[in-house]
Amino acid sequence: MALALICWKIPLMATRQALTAARQDAPCPPAAPAFGDDSSWHQPMALWRSRGIGDWLIMLTVTGRARIGFAGGEILVGADDWVLIAPGAPHDYGTAPSDRPHWRVRWLVFQPTADWLDLLRWDEDAPGIMHLSAGPADRLSKAATALDEAIQLARAGPGRERLLRNRIEACLLWCQAARQDQPLGDPRVQRVADRWSSEPAAGTDLAAAAALAGVSIPQLVRLFRRHTGRSPREFAEDVRLDRARQLLLAGYTAVAAGLQCGFADGAHFGRRFRERYGTTPGAFRSARGTRR
Repeated sequence: MALALICWKIPLMATRQALTAARQDAPCPPAAPAFGDDSSWHQPMALWRSRGIGDWLIMLTVTGRARIGFAGGEILVGADDWVLIAPGAPHDYGTAPSDRPHWRVRWLVFQPTADWLDLLRWDEDAPGIMHLSAGPADRLSKAATALDEAIQLARAGPGRERLLRNRIEACLLWCQAARQDQPLGDPRVQRVADRWSSEPAAGTDLAAAAALAGVSIPQLVRLFRRHTGRSPREFAEDVRLDRARQLLLAGYTAVAAGLQCGFADGAHFGRRFRERYGTTPGAFRSARGTRR
C-alpha cells in the first residue's frame, strides 16, 4: 500500500475561525472499553471539543482530507495519516476546506491499560494532539488491519473484551514499530533521545548526554536545536512531562508520577506541569476520575 505523506502543520486560518465561531461542543460516547466506526462525509462537517474527551481517540484517514485543529494551529491529514488524541486535549476536526469536501476515517475511542503507556507516546503537535504520517507501509498496513478488527469487535457488543483489547494493543504496537523507523535525523541525537525516553527519572546531565552522543556540550545543543527545534533540556523536560501525564491517566498519584519522571520537588513539578497543560497534576488526575 503506497503511503501518502500529506500531513503538515499550517497556521490558524480565517476558514477555521469561521467554522468555529458558532460551534457547540460535540458529545463523545463513553469507550466502555471501546467504541468506533468507519465514517464518511461528503459535505462540510466539523466537531468541536473545547475540553477534549474522557478517553483516547485514534483516527486513520482512509480517503479524502481533513483538518485537526488545536490552540494556535491545525494539521491537514490525508490518506494513511494517523492521529492520536489524549484525554482532555482540546481539539476540533472536520473535512478540509474544499469545493468538494470528502473524508473517510476509521476511528476508535478506547481506554488503555497501564502497560500500554509507552505505546501512546507519539510526537506531539500540541499537548495531547499527535500524528503519524510516515513509516514502513507494511507495518502501518498491519496497524490498519488491527484497527479495523478492533472496530468490528467493538460493534459486536459485550463478551469479546479480551479479543478487543488484543486488537487495540496490536494496532498500537504496529504504529510504534513504524514510529521507531522515524529517526530524529541524526544518530547522535537519537541515542540521547532514546536514553531520556527510556529513563525519564534519570535527570538531564548534559555532560553525560554529550559523551553518549560523542560530541561536546555546545555541539549537542546545536544538534538538538537543528533536529528537534528545542534545546536538550527542553526536549528532556517535554519527555518527562509527557510521561508524567500518561502515568496520571493510568491512575498514579501526582507525587508518584512526578517521582517516576525525575521530579523530586513536587512544587516544581506542579508548576512545570501547569505551564505545559494548563492545570495542576492533581486536578488533571481528578478530572479524569482515575484512582490507584
